[in-house]
Amino acid sequence: EGIDLQVRYRKDFAFGDFRINSNHRWTTSNQTGLFSDEQLIEAAGDIGEPIYVSNTQFQFERKDFTYSWTARVIGQTNQTDFNNGVNPITSLPGSYYAFNGVDSVLYKTKTETTITHDISAQYRSDNWTIVGGVSNLFDERPPAISTGVFFSRLGNNPLVSQYDLIGRSVFASVTRRF
Repeated sequence: EGIDLQVRYRKDFAFGDFRINSNHRWTTSNQTGLFSDEQLIEAAGDIGEPIYVSNTQFQFERKDFTYSWTARVIGQTNQTDFNNGVNPITSLPGSYYAFNGVDSVLYKTKTETTITHDISAQYRSDNWTIVGGVSNLFDERPPAISTGVFFSRLGNNPLVSQYDLIGRSVFASVTRRF
């Protein structure tokens, strides 16, 4: 369950056309369960299930050229079910932490809001289309979490589809129509 909002704006100028396309989603509930007679588990806000996500694109088109700037927002999450909600965790006798005098360990179970930006330019004629750009322009890294908090990780980053795990990358394509 949730709220979806889509906003579109277009303004034509003598020197070109300006457009904004913006999509937002707020998840109010995302309950899951294996069988219908089981108690459902609320997943909204957990890692991989952010409550808020958005994608906003600004475009300027002039003659055969289109320039785009896209901002993607992934809201914060919190894995509250980690260790049945107990955090910090008492160091076990004989463990590395206990040996070094650490009584308890605080795990990072939250991810911060992450914003990435993409830019691109496109040239389009009757026979050619050329596109080039940069994804994740500012090389924003996915948020880090403690080891053991989330079952699917790449290093200390949650391995979920929302995050750019590659980092800044350049792309280009050329298409010729016959």
